[in-house]
Amino acid sequence: MVGSEGGAQSSFSAIANLVAADNRDVNILVIGDSTSNETSEWVYLFFSGAIAPTHSIVYHLWDDVAVAYASPVTLSTGSGAHTIHVWNASVSGARAMFLFGVNFSLPS
Repeated sequence: MVGSEGGAQSSFSAIANLVAADNRDVNILVIGDSTSNETSEWVYLFFSGAIAPTHSIVYHLWDDVAVAYASPVTLSTGSGAHTIHVWNASVSGARAMFLFGVNFSLPS
């Protein structure tokens, strides 16, 4: 069930399995609001921790003014060749559908 605790656990387990396999890069999209888009808030703090020492972690924050992702920030450098890219599309006061249509930008 989408939005249920079981659904969240299943999604997290899938990500954990990809990281544990250590055979490719992993991309994680976070869609949130003003409680998720600052360096003092949960997304940045969670991924700044030592969650996957074999993977580098690169943080991409959506810039609402530029209407694009800001320059990536490397939060940690892993011991292996693969990277976890965290795409933080959290925008203060916006609905989850904000990045649909004209506001959606694929990274180059």
